Amino acid sequence: MLKSTILTFFLLSIISCKNETLNKDVIIKDGETLVKAIYNMHHENASKYITFDQNTIFYDSLGQVSKKEYWYEAISRPGKLHFRYVNFESGNGFMYNDGHMYFFKENKVEKEIEEKFNVWTVLCHDAYTQDPDITINILKNKKKINFDSFYETTWKNRQVYVVGAKEGDYKSTQFWVDKEHLYLVRDIFLKENGSIGDVRYVNYKKHGEEWIEGGLIVFYDKKLFLEEFYENIKTHNSLNEDLFNPESFSKITSFFD
Repeated sequence: MLKSTILTFFLLSIISCKNETLNKDVIIKDGETLVKAIYNMHHENASKYITFDQNTIFYDSLGQVSKKEYWYEAISRPGKLHFRYVNFESGNGFMYNDGHMYFFKENKVEKEIEEKFNVWTVLCHDAYTQDPDITINILKNKKKINFDSFYETTWKNRQVYVVGAKEGDYKSTQFWVDKEHLYLVRDIFLKENGSIGDVRYVNYKKHGEEWIEGGLIVFYDKKLFLEEFYENIKTHNSLNEDLFNPESFSKITSFFD
């Protein structure tokens, strides 16, 4: 009995030391090591498919509500999203498909944009499931984020990593990641018209073993522009892949047919 107890204690000590060594070995010192750490923390628990409803609120230049809409969204990680405005019957919405963006009006493609990536989809979702080198390439070469600019700070009473800017710089394209949970909490970018976008990711909650954001808030030149609040968030083992095929957009009447 004594030998068994000693052996159990010995094995637990080895496991504990191994975990401590792994944690110490992961030194996050720049954008690349951070993106790899994000993948390593999340990929085992990240769902392939997510659906949610979205309460969308737009604001005018005076800070007053200008429009409210309800959207429906489905995600297939990595790289695929399906958005529906108001309802499925309208045939209005948009879709991401591996960097290609399609806008639909009355079930017809109204506009296409190639090589369209945004930090939300890349870091809140794709980074959890795809090879981190792909994520790094997109952020470096498509979003033009300087991975050598890196620092740590405190924001909203949480410790965060910042990639893409030096401390005090709120104009360069950059993203902020919670140090403990390694999820995206903020990104800042320069629009083509010269205005500065500032997106905050909010209301993270655990769904099973994974953290999923509950919404985002967008500012342009420090003025509130948009709020999104997610409801009925659900993870799935499978969804119909036609949901993410632009040619099938007009045939989709529900995410769960």
